[in-house]
Amino acid sequence: MTQPDPAHDRLRGLIVHQDPALIAFNKPAGLASQGGRGVTESVESLAAPLARGSKRPLRLVHRLDRDTSGVIILARTQPAAAALSAAFAERRMRKLYLALACGDVASTDGVIDQPLRKTARAGLDLVETCAANAPGAQTAQTHYQVIGRSKGATLLVLAPLTGRMHQLRVHAQILGAPLFGDGKYGGLFALGAEPACRMHLHAFRLHGPHPSGGALALEAPVPEDLRQIWLRLGIDLAAALSLTSSSLLGAP
Repeated sequence: MTQPDPAHDRLRGLIVHQDPALIAFNKPAGLASQGGRGVTESVESLAAPLARGSKRPLRLVHRLDRDTSGVIILARTQPAAAALSAAFAERRMRKLYLALACGDVASTDGVIDQPLRKTARAGLDLVETCAANAPGAQTAQTHYQVIGRSKGATLLVLAPLTGRMHQLRVHAQILGAPLFGDGKYGGLFALGAEPACRMHLHAFRLHGPHPSGGALALEAPVPEDLRQIWLRLGIDLAAALSLTSSSLLGAP
């Protein structure tokens, strides 16, 4: 008799959408998107049993940092994988993130246009700002909107227009407000009496073309650990989200 696998059952419980073309999860923070050096468990590996009955494994079509939670998609078929990958590469797939930043962001909205490049320090893979013509430079643009303020913190909606490694984390640092709990890029680990249980970055909405035609609109509920901390800091999440501009999903 096959024994139940708690890890696989846990991932099944995080499904936010599934259809014949794809399956989407609300990835928890701390879980890698895919396998690699030192990775023993990932969305890819945990999702493998969900492909039973198919001749091909589920295919990851984009990634989230290990410490970022939120909506992540795996394709069920090769045509769906090709269509979704193309939509991400061609910037037809729009993503919105909620981020709690340390400090006050003066402007209520804007676009950060700052090239980035990969670097390494003390054995860590990092990203740094650079000139547009610097070796290894990649264009990086992020549309941001302030939707809440409280007790030395700013709640932001971030809409990346490009998809660079650690882009949102470094661009938040450029605003003078690194993400709460992001030690790599200057984020604090406590705001008043509230410790950072982890980095406060959550991919909560994704919108774009469905590989089978029509539109794909996904949402991953904000994890309760973040919701409770924001509430104690005085941020009314429902009220904050009501201020989110719909134009962010179609930001140029």
